[in-house]
Amino acid sequence: MAHRPWVLTFPWRRRLAQDGASFGVLTRIFVDSVERFYEERLDPLAGAAEAVPFAQA
Repeated sequence: MAHRPWVLTFPWRRRLAQDGASFGVLTRIFVDSVERFYEERLDPLAGAAEAVPFAQA
């Protein structure tokens, strides 16, 4: 399967930018959702869904 980029954006809020725990939770929910999306559609012999989260300020 080809690689497909997924992008999660948040409205810039000073509080979210300074709260690493909340940002981490929201990122984890997003990554879990994308992985689940692909795991439901991938052939089990084709491999596993993987993610590389990256935060940019």
